[in-house]
Amino acid sequence: MHVQSEIIPPKADTSRRWVPVLLLSSQLLAGCDVTRVDEPPSVEQPGDATPVALSSPCGGVTVPLSPVGAAMRAAPNTSIPLATCTGMPDPWLFNMDELDTRLLRFAQTVHGQIDVTTSSFSHASLYFHNNLGWQEGLLTLHRNVGQRWGSSPVPHAQKPIVRLYIGDVLEELNNDGVKVRWDVEEIYPAITALLRQETLAGPETWNVRIAVGRSDGQLGGWNHSKLSIRDRIEVLATSYEVPEHEMAIHLAGEPAQHAADWFETIWAEKNIKCVGDTTLCGTVPAAPSVAATTPHPFRPVNVLALSRGHLDSGVKLDADRALIAGMGATQRSMFFINPGLVGFHLGHQGVFSPIFFEHVADAIARGVDVKFVWGDADEHRLGVEEWKRMQQNLINRFAYRGLNGVQRDVGLCMFHMAAYTDTRSGAKPTSHAKFYMLDSGFYVGSQNLYPSGFIGVAPTPELKEFGFFVDTAPGANEHLATEVINRVVKPVWDFSRLTVPPSEFVSCGGLAYPVRVAGAANTPMGRFTCASDFNLTLDFQRVEYDQVAHARGQTTCTSGPYTVIVGITGTIDTKGIFTGEIAGNLPGLTADTAPLTGTFVKGALNAAFTGLEPVRGVPYDGSLSVRMP
Repeated sequence: MHVQSEIIPPKADTSRRWVPVLLLSSQLLAGCDVTRVDEPPSVEQPGDATPVALSSPCGGVTVPLSPVGAAMRAAPNTSIPLATCTGMPDPWLFNMDELDTRLLRFAQTVHGQIDVTTSSFSHASLYFHNNLGWQEGLLTLHRNVGQRWGSSPVPHAQKPIVRLYIGDVLEELNNDGVKVRWDVEEIYPAITALLRQETLAGPETWNVRIAVGRSDGQLGGWNHSKLSIRDRIEVLATSYEVPEHEMAIHLAGEPAQHAADWFETIWAEKNIKCVGDTTLCGTVPAAPSVAATTPHPFRPVNVLALSRGHLDSGVKLDADRALIAGMGATQRSMFFINPGLVGFHLGHQGVFSPIFFEHVADAIARGVDVKFVWGDADEHRLGVEEWKRMQQNLINRFAYRGLNGVQRDVGLCMFHMAAYTDTRSGAKPTSHAKFYMLDSGFYVGSQNLYPSGFIGVAPTPELKEFGFFVDTAPGANEHLATEVINRVVKPVWDFSRLTVPPSEFVSCGGLAYPVRVAGAANTPMGRFTCASDFNLTLDFQRVEYDQVAHARGQTTCTSGPYTVIVGITGTIDTKGIFTGEIAGNLPGLTADTAPLTGTFVKGALNAAFTGLEPVRGVPYDGSLSVRMP
């Protein structure tokens, strides 16, 4: 569908917000993909020419939040914006490993958004990136505005507003090997060079108003948000900053409004260095009232806008608290990709957040599997001592939660730490992505999980961060989670899983796990029973993304006149299901196998089998169960 938005400037005394209003007729709505949920509900369409507010381009259809999404939305001491109807461009997800055209398409998408801006374009990043087509995009925008207006000059109040907000100065070598410094004084003339050539004059003749700002430095919590927002109706949120594996998400509608609100908040902070049209600096300017459109299909998808950082009003930790709440509601699995968990700046090297590990430990104690892919172990050093201290944090929390020795060892191994690896030719060897998946909901954005990006106990400036959590659940937008798993989670884990660092506390590649196997059979000679205590070997390292551990083991069991060799194999998945096989063998005589199925709950394995006939015609039924201290 083609959604039209009328940008309404604020009144002078408003709270620094201006919002788009969407007017949709039933004819437009008929082309909107509002029922593409996995179990589409029926919806009564509005009558012809009935205005539909921005909150209802999906015809009033909504889907419930998952337990994780509901917990994040209700996180204490937060105000988390929720979008219930979201435009889904194609592509909506950029997984940029530089082995295909995704990075190029991402840059082209940002460039294209500048071209078609009608009211405002707002871009935030840590550093300036000249490869996003700023010069060409602004020149095209200048020409498009002139054509739309149809006469010259374009009134000042009708010129679109373009703002670029960076967090820090970047020094890099250009293609000629010359060091280039990108601060606001260098960025502004660089991005407006083609405008000056076209008009042979200054900004007063341009059909666009432009300002470039920079946050006041790390000590004040510099900007680390990475956003491109067009007309408050389209947004790209990303981790993109360096030549490593990166991710981005492209959404339309309400999520763009929420991102724009965050941009206005950080743009209007005091002490921002700003050049260009300085009337745009230090305030939330009124954008022109010009119709804006987005061509993407909308659907009922719940999207949480998560922001955090040091602000003039104090430290905002909504994104941190939402993640903590989501971790507390996760039932099956967590998967993280992040540059690392320790800082790298002077004074924060090797420092991590014990608060993060407390909640990881609490989740594992409930039976949740946790996988963490450490994106850049060179810059964020993952050394022996750091890894040991992290595991000690888990051990201390397990003790606080009352876990016994078996549960503790299993719990340490259920935190699968792996260093990001991609051995494909041409692939980047490190990842700068900021991604997590809690059950089936997932986050893409800019938030780091080391100190300064996530709440900890060490004093540190809190960086300004932003990202989206897309909430999915069984029967509601599951295909989005499936796409993320197939394109991100599974391939990243497949390449990285064998880089799990060894533990000084437990052997996770071959954990001795105490169990008892028992069985019984009715025979003409009476009831035969058999029981044996032994150790299974659990391998938590060579597992797929949706597996916890592989199990194997062997013992002997005497039943009546027979001594049977019993073998166990199987796999525990992240849903807590054990699927395996039990084998019974009378050496030199007969052998049989039977399915062995059960559950793995809070470190306790319990499974059952029926119909195992190590002696033909004598079926045994029985169980396999953990021996807890």
